[in-house]
Amino acid sequence: MSKKQEIRATDLLREYGEAIRGSWALIDGRGVRDDMGIISDLVEESENCYLDSEVVFGTREMLGICPYGKGHWIEFCDDHCNE
Repeated sequence: MSKKQEIRATDLLREYGEAIRGSWALIDGRGVRDDMGIISDLVEESENCYLDSEVVFGTREMLGICPYGKGHWIEFCDDHCNE
């Protein structure tokens, strides 16, 4: 991540929602439930304050969403994601 970003847990929730909206092909309800648990725990633990970039990157990786915050599944990343 080249730019300093101010990201909160709720921002990650929105990115996850965009990914779900964009492609349902690989969605399993149990996986979504588990992912929502990860996000809700992060909201609670961080009190929705800005997150360290390592936490943001790690959470995006766990959720399988674009590491650059573009709101799609990591499988759909391309060269334009880091722009």
